[in-house]
Amino acid sequence: MKEILDEVEAWREQCIQELGLWRACLRALAAVDADDVRRATNEALGLMYLWPLVRRAAVTVMGARCSFRPVLSQWADGQWRYDASSLEEDNNATDQLVRFTLSSVAALTPRE
Repeated sequence: MKEILDEVEAWREQCIQELGLWRACLRALAAVDADDVRRATNEALGLMYLWPLVRRAAVTVMGARCSFRPVLSQWADGQWRYDASSLEEDNNATDQLVRFTLSSVAALTPRE
């Protein structure tokens, strides 16, 4: 049992880090709903700092960020063939939430 606990620790820790992003997104979206530009902008600035740190983690939770899933096929002559569907990216729920939040804050922010 100890081996399993040790193995999942990295994913547990990553979930905790992403939870911080989710909470910041919810605070920013609540500020957007309240038309509170200052508070929404402050939360967005925090997201812009934290999001890259979370994205660079060694493990991924909530979907693929950028990963390869080998799709093996061969040409008619038997040579191995690369299939572009092997690349899986931007399929992460946290990233989608952060992008939505940042675009919502940007839409709220008046342009001069």
